Amino acid sequence: IQAIGRGISLISSFILVSFLTRYLGLQGYGEYITIFAYVGFFAIMAEFGLDQVLVKELALVKTKPQISRLFSEVLSLRLSLVFASIILAVLICLIFPYSSTVRWGILVASFTSLFLYSATTLMSYFQVKLNFVYPVLADTIGKLATLIISLILIFIVRSSLLILIGASIFGSATALLTIWLLFAKENINISFILAPSRWKRIFYLALPLFLISFLNQVFFRIDMPLLSLISGVKAVGIYGLAFRIYEYAAMPASFFTAAIFPVLATQIKNRLVFQRTFKKSLILLTIFGLAFTLVINLLGPFLISLLGGSEFVKSLAPLRILSLSLVFLYLSGLFMITLIILEKQKQLFYIYAAASILNIVLNLLFIPKFSYLATSYTSMITQLVIFSCVGILTLKNFINSWR
Repeated sequence: IQAIGRGISLISSFILVSFLTRYLGLQGYGEYITIFAYVGFFAIMAEFGLDQVLVKELALVKTKPQISRLFSEVLSLRLSLVFASIILAVLICLIFPYSSTVRWGILVASFTSLFLYSATTLMSYFQVKLNFVYPVLADTIGKLATLIISLILIFIVRSSLLILIGASIFGSATALLTIWLLFAKENINISFILAPSRWKRIFYLALPLFLISFLNQVFFRIDMPLLSLISGVKAVGIYGLAFRIYEYAAMPASFFTAAIFPVLATQIKNRLVFQRTFKKSLILLTIFGLAFTLVINLLGPFLISLLGGSEFVKSLAPLRILSLSLVFLYLSGLFMITLIILEKQKQLFYIYAAASILNIVLNLLFIPKFSYLATSYTSMITQLVIFSCVGILTLKNFINSWR
């Protein structure tokens, strides 16, 4: 069921991208990507590492009243952070020389995070219960809703870019409604709690994870906002399509690490079982990372033609460059969640801080001359640095923890 759901989500996303690129063209798709890249950068404030904290805390509580209280506290804090992130994103975008279309698009797209992160909060409950069917089902229905509404807006309404962005809001709202209906069957009452004193502990636990996630966003997504400001939205369109395919190839790793995180968290006290699970995960991720790298290099021209058409032929070069870092990305995710379980968030922070600075410096130095090729190579180099550092740190902590 999970495989079918993920497959449907991936196919629907493929279809949507292929129609968006042709309908909007290089300029319009560049604006579309710029909007969501910008919003995604600020949305990390709403994420704030709360899902990881919730998963760890849920493993400790046993009774329904305790679960209800925990969910109420986390969801209330999340909603407050969502609205704060929306306000911040809209105000800061006024500083940059974006067109009015991009600025209005940022305002509209920002509300996607309101439904998206509310849904992920509820999905955390099923993640702890190792029930991944419900989250996949909600996500799949949301993706299909986005696709259907987008196609209606493209072929029947012939709507503008701003209206098309509304389809993403509709899809994320549909996903939230689906997971809420499934969550309601668990008889866990949730209410909004405006209690800063209660949020303080959660905030303290989540802060290191937020800083890591924020820095992760910096080195993973800052390239497109910088590219849009330095080289323009057409360069973002070229790079954005390549990066979207790269993200598709990275999805199995994110799904796998999300599934294995609660498993490893419960096995941490059993050294042999933990090491066995970690080793199997390491082997699987290596194999899949290498396989996807090979597939992208072989099928790159076909994928670019399928998703973008002749106008996006230049996307092939950045796609092949990005694909070289897939193995590093796959394994870094496993190392990162392992270090979080071992409570080494502080060390992770320094690694991601250094990688973020490196990423920004390289982009600022080379984008003016090499445009989207600079962002591609910078992403690959930064991912290699992250992989090397977290890999060494994980090995070191394994030795020290179980010496």
